[in-house]
Amino acid sequence: NAVDLGEILPQKGELAQAETTFRSALKRGYRSVVVPGFVGRLEAFLANLLIEKRELEEASILIEKAIKHNQEWENPNHGAYALLIKARYMYALKKFSLAGQALQEMQRWLDKGPIVATLRTSIDLMWINIWLAMGDFTSARQWLAERQSNLDETKEVVNESTEVFLLAVANVLLADGKKSEALKII
Repeated sequence: NAVDLGEILPQKGELAQAETTFRSALKRGYRSVVVPGFVGRLEAFLANLLIEKRELEEASILIEKAIKHNQEWENPNHGAYALLIKARYMYALKKFSLAGQALQEMQRWLDKGPIVATLRTSIDLMWINIWLAMGDFTSARQWLAERQSNLDETKEVVNESTEVFLLAVANVLLADGKKSEALKII
């Protein structure tokens, strides 16, 4: 699957190959009659990669296409992911309130059904980044307090979702001046 391969390649530092993989799959998707959500998913993944490369104009176009295609598909994971990427895009532009609005728009997708754990923790991390960028330490601390009981059990499980969760926790602790506690987590 092009999406899975395209997601693994950046983790290996192969951004150019990931971009080629996404673009090739999108080209095939645009030419064929495929489920719009598949195309929307590819558009969102490519947009995320382009944000990393600071190619923001094309990323913006792909994000809007992904949101539209995912509305036709109605998969909560795909719809929520496209809005997460929109939030990352707005965050990259330092438009923090617009990033928060994108995450708030996501609620309708979250109400449709469960989403994968990695996406849930990525959403939490994005909220943490937005709150900290806006100086809203109260919301970040409240988030941490609500999840404090999960912290000890989470450290025992090693997976991508746990890593993202612990990164969010460490960001809050660092913002609170608790460097030694943050270092113990990561």
